[in-house]
Amino acid sequence: MSEQGMKILAEKKLLPGLTKVSLSFCEHCVTSKQHRLKFSTSNSRSKVILELVHSDVWQALVISLEGAKYFVSFIDDYSRRFWVYPIKSKAYVFSVFKARVALESEKKIKCLRTYNGGEYTGDVFNQFVEGIKRQFTTSYTPQQNRVAERMNKTLSERTREMLGAASLEKKLWAEAVNTACYVINRSPSTAIELKTPMEMWTGKPVYYSDLHIFGSPVYVMYNNQETTKLYPKS
Repeated sequence: MSEQGMKILAEKKLLPGLTKVSLSFCEHCVTSKQHRLKFSTSNSRSKVILELVHSDVWQALVISLEGAKYFVSFIDDYSRRFWVYPIKSKAYVFSVFKARVALESEKKIKCLRTYNGGEYTGDVFNQFVEGIKRQFTTSYTPQQNRVAERMNKTLSERTREMLGAASLEKKLWAEAVNTACYVINRSPSTAIELKTPMEMWTGKPVYYSDLHIFGSPVYVMYNNQETTKLYPKS
């Protein structure tokens, strides 16, 4: 989570015990976030949940611990609620999207914005999204899908930061991606007037008592039947 985001949450007294936020210089943050100047952007945004959903696919350079080589992301334009799914190939994009829609059965997606890639334009995919308006970006202009591109950029930066800070192998990128997604959904966003995506999505306050530093040591307790009195319990 960014220093600005932590300051906002601390001011709202949502981080118990934390009254002052002042982070030291973070080399992993600098080396993970360096970028070119951005294109000009539009300030328009959807008025209701699932009026517009952005989606994009990102390719990793390392295969994850579970065999994933990509992740597909979905972002609700109104709330900025974010979902991410590590996948083994682009062929899984359709099945992931289908499952995502099934979970949101009470709220129908009205429009889906993606780039014009084969994983989003196949016959099976097109048949399934019948009734959902489609918006495709022009080839080689990722700025037209800037919400998904920006979110994936943020996600990849935080993934690099967490893996670097925890000194973990790059094959654990999927675990870092899922953790980053969880934190992003609970972090204040300037796109939604410094509210959090989860607050916008559910209409309820967010609790932070379950947050821990990525890469923290974990002790797993053995089954009592597998140990004797002289052996450690975890």
